[in-house]
Amino acid sequence: MDTQLPLVEAAVKAGVRRLIPSEFSANIGNPKAAALPVYHSKVKLCDVLRQTTEGNPNFTFSLIRNGLFLGWNLATGFFLNLKGGETPLYDGGDRPFGTTTLSTIGKAVAEVLCHLEDTKNRAVFVQGLVTTQKEILKIAQGVNPERTWIPKSVSTAEMEASAHGNYANGLFDLVSSLGFFRRPVFAEGYGGEFQEVDNELLGIRQKTNNNLEALIRGAPESD
Repeated sequence: MDTQLPLVEAAVKAGVRRLIPSEFSANIGNPKAAALPVYHSKVKLCDVLRQTTEGNPNFTFSLIRNGLFLGWNLATGFFLNLKGGETPLYDGGDRPFGTTTLSTIGKAVAEVLCHLEDTKNRAVFVQGLVTTQKEILKIAQGVNPERTWIPKSVSTAEMEASAHGNYANGLFDLVSSLGFFRRPVFAEGYGGEFQEVDNELLGIRQKTNNNLEALIRGAPESD
């Protein structure tokens, strides 16, 4: 993320009209999410972008926030292990959260560039599907009835505390950071489900559980 700071300066000098930085994340405009260490560099970049526009009216930016990458996180087991076995349910597993497929995020990027004034100097919210851990588990059980999942209650507050401990001990890898990434998705008050989105402006349709089932079955993404 820090490499984008000189990119902002270079973009201004080059006369770039619109910069779309590597946001593509949770709602880090939410104070609780913004306080998590994994998002500090993104928050810093947002501040620099806003400051830069004040003295450079021809330079603009858009921050695309899309929640979790749906297909990718299904494949990596971030929601749950689709093969079965012990299944952590974070904070009960029934809190709604927003997700978006990579193809839909790509469409959002293209549409931002077609709606320059409407997406100028602000966060643009895209939400392809709102679901819960338990809903994903229910669909996975229907797709693979021969597999067994063993639910286990896990506290994201405890996961966050563990992640803070990892950082205090100099461990900053992805596994050590998982508590920081899961907290804003599954915990209450972190904005895991976007309340206002720009789907209509960008011509993006919400996906359904049929699309989710297709992804769990391993079908390619389709819009």
